[in-house]
Amino acid sequence: MVKRKTLKFSEPRAFPELPVTEHKCVGSGDYLSEKERDSLEMNLAILIHNKFNRHDPNAVAVLDVEGRVLGYIRAAQGAIYAPLIDQIGALQITCRVTRKTFGTTPILWLDLPKAAALKKALGL
Repeated sequence: MVKRKTLKFSEPRAFPELPVTEHKCVGSGDYLSEKERDSLEMNLAILIHNKFNRHDPNAVAVLDVEGRVLGYIRAAQGAIYAPLIDQIGALQITCRVTRKTFGTTPILWLDLPKAAALKKALGL
């Protein structure tokens, strides 16, 4: 069963000048139907720290620009990025959808700013 969930977020900040690393969005099967995943096309995503996630206090949700949850970043990255996102409320990033072959599940790739560069940009 697909969970329909939206989250509110403050005006996101973007740091397009920072170097990025590519990460996969996980858990999208929990939030998007197979049909929605197959038709997913996007190039911007919003990251917010979902402090009320009962499974992980450092969970960082991946949202579309309307606030619909698409999935999460992996827990290891969440532990690093959650405190940084707390400093700004919401982080806008670039992303892309890839399909290996026709009929395979699309993958949402996220361009996360390198953590050290983001810390420096935030003055931390």
